[in-house]
Amino acid sequence: MTGLAKMASLMLMALQGPGGAPPTLTVVPVRPGLDLVTGGGGNTIVRTTAEGIVLVDAKSDNAATYADLKAKVAALGSAPVRYVVNTHYHGDHSGNDARFRTQ
Repeated sequence: MTGLAKMASLMLMALQGPGGAPPTLTVVPVRPGLDLVTGGGGNTIVRTTAEGIVLVDAKSDNAATYADLKAKVAALGSAPVRYVVNTHYHGDHSGNDARFRTQ
């Protein structure tokens, strides 16, 4: 195994939870209408407005992480996700963009 492959393997293991399961997402309230979701890749900001929800970063490309994130967002309000904004293109921030586009 090359050094690059070993590093990629270690990084993937660090993103996973115990036993290779997707990491648990945690909602941290910041103030009314503004929450932080940690775990599963880059942090996600959830801004709830009267017009809908704005997400900043959609986490890693993983169906289980997407389902967990979507459930956490739904628990914060009944409004639909209207926008997903990425801080940058890396997969741990933009991996679930396509899933949110098709919802």
